[in-house]
Amino acid sequence: MKPIKLTMQAFGPYVQKQEVDFTLFENKGLFLISGDTGSGKTTIFDAIVYALYGELSGDIRKPEMLRSKYANPNLDTYVELEFLLHDERYLIRRSPEYMRAKKTGTGLTKHPSSVEFTDFKHAKVLTKVNEVRQAMNDLIGLDMKQFKQVAILAQGEFLKLLLASTQERTKIFRELFQTSDYSRLQDMIHEKAKQAIAKTDQAQEQLQLAIDALEELSEEEKESVELIEQWLKTKTSALATLQQKEKELTKQSANLFQQKGLLTQQAARYQTFVQATKQKEELMPKLVENEKNLELLEKQKPEIEQLIYGQKKLVEQLDQFKQVQQVQAKQKRAQMNFEQIQNACQKEEAQIQEGKIQLEVQAKQLQQWQDLEAKIEKNKAQVEKVEKLKQLQSKQAAQLEKQKKEQATFIEYNQQALQAQNDYTNANQLFLAGQAGLLAQDLQDHQPCPVCGSLDHPHPASFNDQTPKEEEVRKLETIRSKKEKQATNQSVICAKLAQEIEYLDQDIISLQQQLGNLDIEQVLKEQKELFVQNQQKQQLTKLHQQNQTKLEQAQKVLKDKQEQLSQAKLEVHALLERVETLKKTIDIQDEQQARHKLAQDQKVCAEYEKLYQQTKAENEKLKANDAQIEGVLKTFEKKPEDIQPLLVAMNAQIATMETDRENVSKEIIHLNGVIKTNRTLFERIEEQMKELPKMHDEAQNLKLLSDTLNGSLTGQAKINLETYVQIAFFEQIIRRANTRLFMMSGGQYELLRANEQGGNSKVGLGLDIKDYYNNSTRSVRSLSGGEQFMASLCLALGLSEEIQLEAGGVSLETLFVDEGFGTLDEECLSKAISALSMLADSRLVGIISHVESLMNRIDNQIVVSKDPVTGSHARIQTA
Repeated sequence: MKPIKLTMQAFGPYVQKQEVDFTLFENKGLFLISGDTGSGKTTIFDAIVYALYGELSGDIRKPEMLRSKYANPNLDTYVELEFLLHDERYLIRRSPEYMRAKKTGTGLTKHPSSVEFTDFKHAKVLTKVNEVRQAMNDLIGLDMKQFKQVAILAQGEFLKLLLASTQERTKIFRELFQTSDYSRLQDMIHEKAKQAIAKTDQAQEQLQLAIDALEELSEEEKESVELIEQWLKTKTSALATLQQKEKELTKQSANLFQQKGLLTQQAARYQTFVQATKQKEELMPKLVENEKNLELLEKQKPEIEQLIYGQKKLVEQLDQFKQVQQVQAKQKRAQMNFEQIQNACQKEEAQIQEGKIQLEVQAKQLQQWQDLEAKIEKNKAQVEKVEKLKQLQSKQAAQLEKQKKEQATFIEYNQQALQAQNDYTNANQLFLAGQAGLLAQDLQDHQPCPVCGSLDHPHPASFNDQTPKEEEVRKLETIRSKKEKQATNQSVICAKLAQEIEYLDQDIISLQQQLGNLDIEQVLKEQKELFVQNQQKQQLTKLHQQNQTKLEQAQKVLKDKQEQLSQAKLEVHALLERVETLKKTIDIQDEQQARHKLAQDQKVCAEYEKLYQQTKAENEKLKANDAQIEGVLKTFEKKPEDIQPLLVAMNAQIATMETDRENVSKEIIHLNGVIKTNRTLFERIEEQMKELPKMHDEAQNLKLLSDTLNGSLTGQAKINLETYVQIAFFEQIIRRANTRLFMMSGGQYELLRANEQGGNSKVGLGLDIKDYYNNSTRSVRSLSGGEQFMASLCLALGLSEEIQLEAGGVSLETLFVDEGFGTLDEECLSKAISALSMLADSRLVGIISHVESLMNRIDNQIVVSKDPVTGSHARIQTA
């Protein structure tokens, strides 16, 4: 991928539209991107990465931070990159999400992110983010992360690779060459070996637990499978003997129980005969007496029936008498209800008449406020303009006060900047003069001056001991730059405040013109008066509506009560007629006396009925019992014999037999449980003794494999599988790096993979340096700062080429090197530039740096300058 033209607008520090034409560097290869710190040198590479991938080269900066904070709200933010790939031309344009001015109205709106990719060869345009991302990955062959690693070499990153330990390089290469699968394989085998060993140990423990759990065996018997098996056979034979004995005892016991059953039946029959004879003797006198009582109660029955008929008649008369009383009470309540409704109707009629009068008065009052709403709307518009004018005047006063303070601050910062400029200028002149005096000390007649080349030295400069040191001059230059930046920033703040005040002044004048000669105090006074009138109108309107509703409700209530009055009058007349009709059918004179007689008769009848039913039920019960007893006695032909002594002897014999059988049964249960438990344990022990050797062999094999893959074999180098794979990549990188380092170092240095003895530490990716001047091999950390830079640069170039090769032979025709040249002396710098120039024969190589000596050595440059108001600008200069 080779960039043709990069266009940026409102992007980072570049406020205005900025174009970078890389075709000006064609056939010239090496170019420099120079400028002050923070001016936007690295932003050029950021813009290329953002255009291709929609992301930035740095981890700190995010796409949503791309919008220039100094950009005009109407200015679009975008990056456009035209580039060549395999001799085909492509164009891509991206915009991040940002806030811009609305196209209609005022204020800001969110501008969504967008992308447009044009493939000129196939005449197609892609605008979907995912489609463009896939197209970039397919075309370039690298994702954004790989592109960063290959296309830009940052000093801190490739120096980190040079000085890293094996553990640190393992992490770096794992990310670069995707070797994490080997690491996962190591961990997986290690975990399997660990699990196999744990499983073997667990099986050994379970075997021992099973042996310890054997019951009723001696320790000597537990030690041999054959002895355990012999014990099971012996106990199984003893169990069979006990089971046979239990069967014999059970059979004998069953015979005794059968004999006991026959004797028990005979004993029960004897007891039944004795009990039935006794019950017959006790029952007969009770049955005779009960039948006599029942005959007496039958004779009294006609008298009781006559008494019951009289009770029914009396109850009917009492019910009619009570009905008369109820109707009379209801008639009184109906009369009272009629009178209450009549009074309520009169009251409602009076209230309705009063309500009609109130409504007429309120309607006349509301008629007076017909045009009030129009007056309120007119006054409201005037008041809003007055309030807005006051707010603007208050804000303007605050901004004027703030402007006064900020201008005072600017004057102070500007004076400090002027003083810092004077201090630096004076010190620099003294320093330069001092340098001339220092050179003049070594001048000799007829020898050329190192400055002008003259052989004569008529007026040599004198050396002054008070000449400031170079560090002091640089410190004063830093202070001057800081003060100038501080004053410039404060100037921008003052300019913005002045613009805001001007906008406020224009708004105030516009409002004053709209208000004209309007009396503001009169408008505010009128607002208060209209507010009070409107409140009164709203209250009266609400009251008028409430009264209207009350009147309608009162008229409805009156109509309902008039209907109720008519119904109540009819009810009173009907109840009076009902009372007179009922009185004609009643013969009772004294209700209390009648009720007393009724209670007395009911009590007599109830007591008779209760006694009659009890006597009858008792008679039926006695007869049933007599019949049952007779049935039992008829089953006996003669009196049975008492055999209770024989039954007692039989029970004693059975109890002895049952005790013997239970003892044998308990012994069988115990022995059977022990045999089952031990047989289960024996089967488990036998199986585990067969499996344990296999498990042990498998665990040992897995451990050996794990130790080999993880570099843990005793007496061997601590190189695991992942590191072994990474060594192949590392040696390729070193080989590629040495082709350049040998030239840069004038044939002095060559990188070597270290032959480490790490003890318990991981080894294999260490790095040493071979010094051919003294034929020694030592750590790369022993190199000087400049030598480390050269070595790390060559290593990074080798890494870049290896990554491209691993990505499928991807060829990038552009490379950026970011900073790091300030540590090189003149000779090393020349060699580094020569090496990069050779690299630039086949690609564009851009060096991002502010080192002054590079500016003098490299003619082709992108010079970036910054302005606190208009933003950064990039200017291309070529030889």
